[in-house]
Amino acid sequence: MQVGKGGSIVIPLFNNTIDTVHILSHSSSNAKFTFAFAGSVIPPFGVVCDTIIYIPTISNVDTVRVQYTTSENTIYLEIFGRGAELLKVQGDEIVPDVFSLSQNYPNPFNPSTTVAYYLPTESEVTIKIFNILGQEIQILVSEKLKAGSHHNEWNAEQFPSGVYILRMVGDGFQESKKMILLK
Repeated sequence: MQVGKGGSIVIPLFNNTIDTVHILSHSSSNAKFTFAFAGSVIPPFGVVCDTIIYIPTISNVDTVRVQYTTSENTIYLEIFGRGAELLKVQGDEIVPDVFSLSQNYPNPFNPSTTVAYYLPTESEVTIKIFNILGQEIQILVSEKLKAGSHHNEWNAEQFPSGVYILRMVGDGFQESKKMILLK
């Protein structure tokens, strides 16, 4: 995040039980992280999202320990924020300084998921999806794209449940992420 500007991230909270989970409270160990909590009840096998806002004051890495308290237990998450001058303005657009592939959201997913990625310069980008055996099963992106943030949706309706690998390659950059399809 850009120092002094900040941004937000959406954290999905999954309930993988047959019982309704009631979030009684949540707290943060670092004042640079604030919440825009969307709900206090997670239905059985449901999900709610919490938006965490991070505004760094200096170029460094901050850590926060987030605590969610339910009627039955306490859940802790550790979140890291990096304050840096990672963004630059190009015309009216904010452009990242580095190539980046974000984890798909949601993950696990059924049947579709969103893939977000960031390009510091106009680049030839290829994003492919592989099965767990390493076999290429689909090309999601294969084109020259302008600098900035991009996202694509992958609909895996025709594929079986399992672990898939998302791989992005572009201008000397390569990164992979693991995705889980649950049907």
